[in-house]
Amino acid sequence: MKEIFHLFVKSLGEEEMEWMAWGVAEVILADGRVVTPEMYFLKVLLYNVREKEKVMDISNYVIEKNRKHQIEFLDVDDDLAIEMLQFFVKVAAADGVISPEEEKVIIFLGSRLGFDYTVTSEIIQTYKKILNWKKHAKRNRKGSLTASEIYSGFKLKG
Repeated sequence: MKEIFHLFVKSLGEEEMEWMAWGVAEVILADGRVVTPEMYFLKVLLYNVREKEKVMDISNYVIEKNRKHQIEFLDVDDDLAIEMLQFFVKVAAADGVISPEEEKVIIFLGSRLGFDYTVTSEIIQTYKKILNWKKHAKRNRKGSLTASEIYSGFKLKG
């Protein structure tokens, strides 16, 4: 995922990169916990922002948890908007859980990208299903189901 993320970041223009960094900061702060996997995404974005004053503003915003910044509407093409929205969901899920607070922020960010509540909510719910699947999926070393897992799904009539 990290390689795909780096390619995605490289495809962004300066305005989109800064906007994404502010959005990631909001997602990171949403649940009140700042964890290392979430910060990784912000660090990569900030590394690619050219204006160092903006980097400091965003960094201080996260450090001080100062919620005075207003995220404006961003007009980008549909494919990029979807990628950005999916990215925010992945940042929220970096700690293995998408909290209700993170959901609210992602829905807000989705609205700033031009998506309605239904579309953004469906993307979040889909990713929650993926997280749940990852928690409960079991494999043996070869990646196939074990015999007991296969047979546990069948009830023998006797």
